[in-house]
Amino acid sequence: MFSGSRSPVDFRSGFVDVRFKPEPAVKTFGFFPSLLSILSLALMTALSFYSVNQLSTPSAAFHRLKVVKHKTRWHTPRPTVDIESFKDFIEVIPCFFPGIAYDTEEPTDLIKDLCNLSLPGSPQCEDGEEDCIKEHTPLWIKLPFYFTIWGAGLGFVFELVLLFIGKPFMTLLNPLTTWVARVRLLNLAFVTTTVFFFAVCMTVPEDNETLLTFQMYFLVALCFALAPALFSGGYSAGGFEFMPPTLLGMQVTQFLFIVHRGAAFGGSVATIVLAAGPVLQIAALLVTTATPIRSTGFHILSTASALALYVSLSLAGNESPSFSFDLEKVLLGPTTTYVWPFVVGSAIIGWKTMMSFWPTVYENFRSELSYCVWSLVYYVLVGAPSQPMPFRLGSIFADQIPEPIKLEPYSESHRYEVIPNLAIPAIRG
Repeated sequence: MFSGSRSPVDFRSGFVDVRFKPEPAVKTFGFFPSLLSILSLALMTALSFYSVNQLSTPSAAFHRLKVVKHKTRWHTPRPTVDIESFKDFIEVIPCFFPGIAYDTEEPTDLIKDLCNLSLPGSPQCEDGEEDCIKEHTPLWIKLPFYFTIWGAGLGFVFELVLLFIGKPFMTLLNPLTTWVARVRLLNLAFVTTTVFFFAVCMTVPEDNETLLTFQMYFLVALCFALAPALFSGGYSAGGFEFMPPTLLGMQVTQFLFIVHRGAAFGGSVATIVLAAGPVLQIAALLVTTATPIRSTGFHILSTASALALYVSLSLAGNESPSFSFDLEKVLLGPTTTYVWPFVVGSAIIGWKTMMSFWPTVYENFRSELSYCVWSLVYYVLVGAPSQPMPFRLGSIFADQIPEPIKLEPYSESHRYEVIPNLAIPAIRG
């Protein structure tokens, strides 16, 4: 069975050492660095929720600055404060953060002079505050903040639980924590692509319908290509991992797209603030989340990136309050039933492309799916009432002390019955 004079032990060299080597020690982290990471996640969640809440009534959110009154509700008003430089921008930026930068109940005289603190019915709503409340926020505005809230909120609860059980920041502690960490990575695909589409909507005017719809379908396909790859730990070829450069490349592309086209509304200041988003995200990706301190830096930079979206949108909306609604009409087409089949089709194409070009991603996906399905089937079969109840180990070893079982490689116990590099355990003796 074996060529020459080589023994089974020679054939086992290299296989047994790997199979039976001791597990590496789990890396531990300090309490206070982990607490900083948790607080940074709480900050990201809170500010993203604040941004969505402020944008829930677009008519009010897009009229933070004083404007010339006009009888038409969605007529583009001319701000009395022209934001032509960063000096002007810094002066008016408190107007975009009511409740944080100033007290909405008792604002100072300076804020009253600078910001539009009148009821949302003047001049942006014809019929008063109720008319503003009935409005919906376009989906392309809300999605980046929704996915950020979900990812940061999940991370906050996850890391807080690890801290409470005395395992701070040990995200790969067991299969459950590893699975949660993979879900957080999966969410990164949705955050990255929806932010990119947000930048597209901010820079492409509504009359360029072809570019808007193409970018929407392309980014949907890209999102559902990256999601399974991120969930399974990335995709590689020839020993090279492609996921980190892919995410960095998307941020660089987004930055170049913004700089090249410029914000459709809000002027150069809105363009610069919007372009700061991908720059901050590039810095966050380079910082990584390998340790609690690095994770804190990642979350703070990502929070600043999200705020850049909110502020740039506020600047653009102040110049043209109706632009977000006009864009939504273009994206949805004549009726909403026409666009969703193409969105679903784009998602399937993206998913299928990733599975076809990188079989390892498909294998991980298939393994995860079969594990979930088989676990349920196995539980039902083994847990059926027809099966006898096993004896408890306590009753079996009540009158005797169990002897430890010694293991050795299977190929050593059965030297000439199996191939020698089959390094599975067997009971010695």
